[in-house]
Amino acid sequence: MTLIETHEYRFPSHLLPALINNDPVIDEDRESFYAFLDKLERHKKEYDATDYVVSCESDSYFSHKNCLSDIGCNVTDIKILFLR
Repeated sequence: MTLIETHEYRFPSHLLPALINNDPVIDEDRESFYAFLDKLERHKKEYDATDYVVSCESDSYFSHKNCLSDIGCNVTDIKILFLR
């Protein structure tokens, strides 16, 4: 596998199980979460990648913004690695 592209995001910590394990998403976060997944799929097609992998830091911290909304919450820094 070859690394094609890497993106970094501040991702809401409470949604990591949904991103990594495909756990259910509660109603208030559902729309922005699925929009984020759609964006990842668009990037995957744009880079002609076969897959992407989520890599995350173990520490979370409070941030006033995250990659899904401008609402403050605990976030975890993640990297999305696009592979071919």
